[in-house]
Amino acid sequence: MTTLPELTENELNTLSEAHKQMLSEKPEGQAVALDPSNKLHKEIILTALKAAGQTPEKYPHLYSEIEKGGTSSEGEPDKMIIVDAGADSNGKATATTWLANNKGTLYSGASLMVLDGDTDELLAYGSSTDVHSGFMRNHTNTQTAKAADKLVRVLGVNHMVGHDGAVRFTAVAGDRHV
Repeated sequence: MTTLPELTENELNTLSEAHKQMLSEKPEGQAVALDPSNKLHKEIILTALKAAGQTPEKYPHLYSEIEKGGTSSEGEPDKMIIVDAGADSNGKATATTWLANNKGTLYSGASLMVLDGDTDELLAYGSSTDVHSGFMRNHTNTQTAKAADKLVRVLGVNHMVGHDGAVRFTAVAGDRHV
């Protein structure tokens, strides 16, 4: 990816609202199970997939599961943590997350967004995909990142497709002062 994903103002607002809601419901950095039947959760998932270029044409099963509105996680998120966030040695926004599960994984994907704490501008983005692994690292792309200022908001959104075809969505949010 040579540029940051193009997200609309509404999509950036969705990410900001999701970030705020997640931090109001759980301690910072604690993983949250996303439920596609929840309107905000569905919007977060769809925005993250759009940013990663994961379209319905490329991932029909994933989108079918989203439209069904259910997950197999029964409210239990996969293990997901923010490992690093802030600014790199050049002052650019950066973040890294790890996701792990032991439920059997066929495919997993991730989007990681770093937003400006004041303006909600997208400062950095990263995406990953993996096959048959219960552990996945995701990090933002330094080459496309913008300078980080006082506060950055981190939002990671992951999905895992199990061997039974069930899809689980997990997210994590945090703030870092630069």
